Amino acid sequence: MSTGLVDAERVSLVVKEYFEKTHGVFSVWEFRIEKAYHPEDSDSWIVQCSFRPHINSPARNHYEVLLSPEGNIVQVEMKGTESFQSV
Repeated sequence: MSTGLVDAERVSLVVKEYFEKTHGVFSVWEFRIEKAYHPEDSDSWIVQCSFRPHINSPARNHYEVLLSPEGNIVQVEMKGTESFQSV
């Protein structure tokens, strides 16, 4: 599903590249997109993702990233581990 000029695949790649550039490629281990969607009442995208900050880390850092309809990052928020529990 796409909206505007971007789709879930593109915004996911933008988010991954952002974290690799911000934290460094060796500080983003096992990067995973948990969810990529745009709310029905908005053209913006929300991407929930997680990664381990180093290879021996037992915990994952969880983030929620808001992107504009054009695919530009607007806001990045660390959410912690409780935010992405499986149902």
